[in-house]
Amino acid sequence: APDHFLLRFHLGLGVYAELNESANMVELTLRSGMKWRFLFEGANVMIEASARQNLRTGLTPIQQIVLYGTVQPHIDVAWSFVPEGR
Repeated sequence: APDHFLLRFHLGLGVYAELNESANMVELTLRSGMKWRFLFEGANVMIEASARQNLRTGLTPIQQIVLYGTVQPHIDVAWSFVPEGR
């Protein structure tokens, strides 16, 4: 529908996303164990399955963060990736 939006952030291999609804953020854990936070405002969020195409291995399952909502005047959608501890 023209009055709705979806913003998709496809995550890399080995990145695990977990929704933290109480903090209104998505916690990201990298294969190395390093943690990041995906902060957002002005939208709803969900985590969905996705796939990455690789010439060597073909399709590989990954996750994606999806921001969605209804377009409204004077409402901005913003997001930021922040390393844990900052």
